[in-house]
Amino acid sequence: MSVKSLFIYTLSLTLGIGAVAHAKPQLIELQLQEAAQTEELANRISYAPGHWGRLTV
Repeated sequence: MSVKSLFIYTLSLTLGIGAVAHAKPQLIELQLQEAAQTEELANRISYAPGHWGRLTV
């Protein structure tokens, strides 16, 4: 393996590992936000039928 090939391989590997390390916390934050939104939507849906019933009675 030539020095140039070894350098390119090492650089690519380093950039790949850096990209994964950078993306992982963002994906975790996104999952937490989606969970909160899903919970909020579930709370709205569970509240809505009782609320609509009081409006029509």
